[in-house]
Amino acid sequence: MSDLREDLSLQAARFVPGREAYERVLRRVARRRLIRRVATGAAAIVITVVAFAGLWATSRSSVPVGSPTPTGSPMPTGSTTPSPSAAVPPEQLRIGLRTHVGGWVVLPDSFGTWVAGGGSLFDVDPTTGRVIETVHAMNWDYDYVRLAEYGEGSIWVASGGTLWEIDARSGATLREFDLSLLGTIDDVFQTSDPAVPWVTADGAHRNVLARIDPVTGRVMYQHEIGQGIHQMTEADGFLFVSSRESRNDLIRVDPVTGRTMSIPGVDPYSIAGIGHRVWVAEGGDSVRCIDAALPAADCPGIQVARATALAADGPCLPQGVGKYGECRLWVLSGTGSSSSSRYLPAPDQPAAVTLIDAATGKVLAGPIPLPDTTPATISAFDGHAWVGFHDSGNVFRIDAIR
Repeated sequence: MSDLREDLSLQAARFVPGREAYERVLRRVARRRLIRRVATGAAAIVITVVAFAGLWATSRSSVPVGSPTPTGSPMPTGSTTPSPSAAVPPEQLRIGLRTHVGGWVVLPDSFGTWVAGGGSLFDVDPTTGRVIETVHAMNWDYDYVRLAEYGEGSIWVASGGTLWEIDARSGATLREFDLSLLGTIDDVFQTSDPAVPWVTADGAHRNVLARIDPVTGRVMYQHEIGQGIHQMTEADGFLFVSSRESRNDLIRVDPVTGRTMSIPGVDPYSIAGIGHRVWVAEGGDSVRCIDAALPAADCPGIQVARATALAADGPCLPQGVGKYGECRLWVLSGTGSSSSSRYLPAPDQPAAVTLIDAATGKVLAGPIPLPDTTPATISAFDGHAWVGFHDSGNVFRIDAIR
């Protein structure tokens, strides 16, 4: 008797959705996006009203400046802002969740945590670690599949010469674009304004950065870039592109006009944009930042051993605005080697994660050692970092606590 699971998988692989079902999925996604926008606007109004009510109540109940205190002495006049030297509770890092997924490309967002592996997309519950396979038997290259957030519950998946928009919950393919004329896609990123996908591709005779129409898949803009593994990020409204194996400089692109600028003196191994800064790890034992609008060294190097990958967490908001976990930079350190001729994981140089305040450049916590040897990717959202591992397929959630 044949295996039931295998039979079901074969039947699912042969299934071709009808046009009516496909359109129904699209309508459901559009409706969810509209509901989310309305809910977000309503929540913002409620928060504003509550905040003003709290301020009004505070002003009504507070003791007027200069009036006697219970001890009889007058309160000091002037600013009541706490002194910058006030003690701040130290932060610590912990491994909050460990789960086996079978993939290593991690993308957390407000809808969940997505992990891509060889032809599969997994939905990982960020609280319990429960894993659901939402996409199976796709023609994805296990080593070079890339994920990017599209927004409102769908994501971009790139592999080979194809770009997919996928409803991450259901696994339904919403759009599929053949971009093989550009070459092999090695990164995908969606800018916020305008909200369009960009891809980098490694071709036979050239390497390009391209802007893609999110509806038709048409290539709207191309720019030749350096050779190697590419990476993109956004800071201060600009798109930044790095080419790890090229001697070309970091490239800044205006996503509206397409104008480019080469930033000299940068040898980026990994980049992450947050606020008005681009943070750079250059494959050594430190990370540093660059001003996005006026490219120049904006902060001294921060010592982090074997810094190999970066992840930004939230926008940099004014002090006292927003929730904990924003404006953080997470740094992933690779496992060291006990041999100079070949890679042999060194127990005394474990993979680790360090947390940095992206506004001040101060190390907040870490490094925390990780009990696995081949970290592949790091991504962050809402005060947590997610790390995926090559060999084991494990995924760890790293928490920042006080």
